[in-house]
Amino acid sequence: MVVMVMAVVCAMILIRTVRRDLAQYEELLMDGGTSAADLKEEAGWKMVSGDVFRCPSNPIGLAVRFGSGVQIISTCAVTLLFAAVGFLSPAARGSLLTALLVLYMLLAVGAGFAGVWLWGLLMRTYEGWKAVCWRVSVYFPGTTLLVLTMLNLLIKHTGSTGAIPASTYFSILFLWFLVSIPLTFFGGYMAARVSIREYPVRTNQIPRHIPAPPLSTNPWLLFLVSGLLPFGTLFLELYFMMTSMWMGYYYYLFGYLAMILILTIIITIEVSVLCTYVQLCTEDYHWWWRSFTRGGSIALYLMMYAAIFLYTMLHNLDGFLPFTLYTSYMGIVVWGTYLAMGTVGFISSFAFNYFIFASVKVD
Repeated sequence: MVVMVMAVVCAMILIRTVRRDLAQYEELLMDGGTSAADLKEEAGWKMVSGDVFRCPSNPIGLAVRFGSGVQIISTCAVTLLFAAVGFLSPAARGSLLTALLVLYMLLAVGAGFAGVWLWGLLMRTYEGWKAVCWRVSVYFPGTTLLVLTMLNLLIKHTGSTGAIPASTYFSILFLWFLVSIPLTFFGGYMAARVSIREYPVRTNQIPRHIPAPPLSTNPWLLFLVSGLLPFGTLFLELYFMMTSMWMGYYYYLFGYLAMILILTIIITIEVSVLCTYVQLCTEDYHWWWRSFTRGGSIALYLMMYAAIFLYTMLHNLDGFLPFTLYTSYMGIVVWGTYLAMGTVGFISSFAFNYFIFASVKVD
């Protein structure tokens, strides 16, 4: 409840601030006697209207990560919904993991659509969309499968019985090659048929000079703050999730977990929008990648928590194999969290920028 109240208060303050800026800017434009110096002094974030939608560096990398994040967060949301309403029970061994895997493969269509849509938006053309689809289809699932393969070989080499059966392993390969990859291309094909959205403002041919930011808006400081607040929302629940994953306990509070996830997403959206607004006020228009990394910065604190949990709760974990399994699996979880929450931060910042610059009259 406290988190929700704080989120509402922060949202109201941000909305009032933006509305006041827009009202002041409109008043200056309607005042015929206002000098250009006065307009510049009052403008702030409006001065970068000709550069705010300039194509970022490595656009295909951003599109691939965005598509991967859409697939991950939609999979987690649907799986959590099924578990919260009782369709999935932790007592049924493997049912939750099976549902998660199947839904992830099926929702690859959303990853392809999102990745190609963003690629067309950035490049102003859909040429090369097949390369985007291929990278989306192998970026997260391909790397994860490679890690699992290496771990499986290591487990077999040590003679342990915890290796993935060959039938299960080839079933996953079958789903990836014959279901996930084709659905990714199908989603990309559908996105390539959608008209490219026009930006609300024109982009200048010559990039604007970016002044040095003050210490209070340093990109690294904003990065650290952006992840700390959302992590504080799920900090307590994370303990029960980790104990159920690594200490053999059942986890039944899926309804409560769904509420925590919603609150975390809301906080991530507000923090990302606020940090983007602060960045633009310093006339720094390189927000594309920074909005993604700020949204995904919660993964940094998750990684730190995983290390502390290993040291304090799993101190009896002996041997190279258990340590490797823990760090590898948690590395995948941290990476997936970065992509999912980075996507939330990016799309919320994009929607915010599109709205405020669509509300500004630019000559």
